[in-house]
Amino acid sequence: MSAFEFVFALVTIVTSLAITHMLTGLVSVLRNTESEQLSIVHGLWAWSAMLLAIGNWASFWGMRSVTSWPSWTVLLCVIVMVALYAFCALVTPEFPNEARIGSADFHRREQPRYTIAAATFFCLAILANTVLGGAGFYASWVHDNVVSIGGLVLAIFGFFARRRWSRVLTAALLALLTTYYAIVTCNFMVG
Repeated sequence: MSAFEFVFALVTIVTSLAITHMLTGLVSVLRNTESEQLSIVHGLWAWSAMLLAIGNWASFWGMRSVTSWPSWTVLLCVIVMVALYAFCALVTPEFPNEARIGSADFHRREQPRYTIAAATFFCLAILANTVLGGAGFYASWVHDNVVSIGGLVLAIFGFFARRRWSRVLTAALLALLTTYYAIVTCNFMVG
């Protein structure tokens, strides 16, 4: 097993756990929520988390030619993945003891936590992109940083947004940005 395969397997495991957590939460929402309690804003944040997980996983493919991975680079990748997992977990509702809570109520209660987790992930992604890209690990680090800076701005704005239109706009822009990111990185992986 090459060094890249080891790192990519580790990233894949954490990404799989995050996506599994989110899919379990989605099924739980569908089982426990009445349609009038659904929140489009929360749904867009959850969509963004899912697409970030997929796009971030695919972005690691750009480092497949790296033959030597110093321990600090592996640790940095793990820290970024843990932050992404935290964002995915915090944006996902859990329903202990079949308690019923709509995603609108969940969003009102938990939105500060998951927007802070998103901002933390984007800050760490900027750091990792800059350090790994500057060290020659992969070429698309500038593009990834532009996306991460945009995501950071939207996460911060989402944390402070109080008017309904600003929350919807922030969530929609983040969903568009993360959708773009996932499509581009997955195309890069295939192409």
